[in-house]
Amino acid sequence: MASLTALSAQALPLTAVAKIEPPAALIEISTVCDTRGCFTFGPRQSYQRPNYRPLGQTGPRYYSPGARPPRFIFRPQPPRLPAQVRVPAADPSFHRQSCMNRYRSYDPLTDSYKAPGGRPVRCVLPERR
Repeated sequence: MASLTALSAQALPLTAVAKIEPPAALIEISTVCDTRGCFTFGPRQSYQRPNYRPLGQTGPRYYSPGARPPRFIFRPQPPRLPAQVRVPAADPSFHRQSCMNRYRSYDPLTDSYKAPGGRPVRCVLPERR
């Protein structure tokens, strides 16, 4: 105490500390929690529901719906392909005329000619260029 200066003695006066006595009777309280909630036993019994939060306290909301998906989904248009160039169909009269010129036994109704063995064969010409 002698080492304290007058200023520090005024700032922090040392007084006698009151002696704290233990309580006359110990009260035993127990709490049991399970899937149904928490039960407190003692002079004042209580029950709390599972996942209960007092008003004003918020925390993670595990069972609440998440963020809503966007109402409009952007789907870009597929790329436009260049227009197809149409090749004119072969002239059927050209095919018939070519087969008649090539095979003497050509029949235009069946589009076939008689092979050397006598059996009919369909007339197939190479493509015209």
